[in-house]
Amino acid sequence: MIHRANRGLAEFGVIRITSAGLSVLDPKVGLGQLIEQTEDELMARYRLLSGLRAEVAVLQAGFLRTPAVNGEPEIERVEGVKAVRERIAELSFFVRDYVCAIHPGGPQSLESLEASRPLDMRAIRRRVRMRLIHEARVLDDEINRSYLRELVTLGVGVRLIDQASGRMLIFDGQAAGSRRRSLRRP
Repeated sequence: MIHRANRGLAEFGVIRITSAGLSVLDPKVGLGQLIEQTEDELMARYRLLSGLRAEVAVLQAGFLRTPAVNGEPEIERVEGVKAVRERIAELSFFVRDYVCAIHPGGPQSLESLEASRPLDMRAIRRRVRMRLIHEARVLDDEINRSYLRELVTLGVGVRLIDQASGRMLIFDGQAAGSRRRSLRRP
């Protein structure tokens, strides 16, 4: 057990094991090297994931692309809550720069918030800028108020208005959805 602990400390760069015994190293140096190594590994994985994300986006664009009619933007009609949520999750996966959203009406349902949360948190972790507009009455509900407060502390821009005319989501200016649940793609 002691030998395993010593090997672990040696891997962390805190001690050096030699034939003469153990020598204690400056933890700042050893741990600094470990941190650099871990950062390098994370950056390599991030570069790999970014490349894969770009490849999937290219494949997806080719898969879904159909010619525009008379030069008009392509319209995709998505019907049903489940299908709309799946399409939003898909668009959220590929967003790189920003998401803007208008949410009309009062508080969102708990089900809607639970569906949005993982998408919002993933976007925030990826440093996607988010700007949300809600009707002020969303603050009438403690759960919604708390969730918006959390988003604001994480850097999301939230604005309140008296009345919104309709729901809209915009992903990097490439795809937009309205309350009619149609999506426009470039």
